[in-house]
Amino acid sequence: MNWISIGLAALSGALAAALASVLVRNPKEKRVYYAIVFIVCFAAFQALSRELISPHINAWNGARKAEAALLEIPAFQAIKQYDPSTYESLVADLREFIKKEAQSQVLGVRNDESRIVGAVKRRIAEIVQKRLPSASDEAVVSYMSVMVSEMGELHRHGGDLCYRFLFPQHSTPIDGRKYFSKQTQEADLAALAQVIRTSAEKPQAIPREADVMPSLEPIIVELVKEFGNDMDMLRNPAAPTTDKAKVCSITIDLYSRVLRLPQNESSRVLRFMLSQA
Repeated sequence: MNWISIGLAALSGALAAALASVLVRNPKEKRVYYAIVFIVCFAAFQALSRELISPHINAWNGARKAEAALLEIPAFQAIKQYDPSTYESLVADLREFIKKEAQSQVLGVRNDESRIVGAVKRRIAEIVQKRLPSASDEAVVSYMSVMVSEMGELHRHGGDLCYRFLFPQHSTPIDGRKYFSKQTQEADLAALAQVIRTSAEKPQAIPREADVMPSLEPIIVELVKEFGNDMDMLRNPAAPTTDKAKVCSITIDLYSRVLRLPQNESSRVLRFMLSQA
């Protein structure tokens, strides 16, 4: 039941009755005239409420419910606690989308949901880029393991989905809900929460290149043997001649090999690689 609509209807009725009483003297004696004036006023107030009041109230109520739903997810709880400015930006984007959605419904059109999905993805990408290099060993390895699983799922779907996932700044971000399994989505959010929490509570230092090359260099040598000159595409993935599917294959292979190292080694290598992004 839409209590907002019921409340606005009741308010419209009260205002219509008050205005009809002012316009029609002796309403008891002029019941038919009073009824006509009341109906006209009620219809006018209802139209005004639908056009001017209801969209704003629905948008406010929708934003309140959406934020409450966000805060049931550990990742967003962590963002609110440890990165409040980013959280406020996320909520502001959400409120703006819901406001436009309410206005669009009045006009009989549908707002583009991909815009809010893209906005949230960009905010999340900013958080990951900033916090992942300083997260704990376990958090870094867990998050990148989920990322590799996500890349694999997208790669199996074909097309440029995997590339768009890896490089949203060079293309249209994807809506992962359409392609990732529920289990993968839950694992992603859980790993993200761990990254945010550990990077804030006990940030780790970024290792020097000299510290990670003994582990990373053999992997690079193996990849060069397998992919040859195609490895150069990783330096400029936005180039017009880039083979997007090949870039995705190389990236999956690279991170998979790093993740097969012992955790203390893989976390150092990942931390260094991600700090260079």
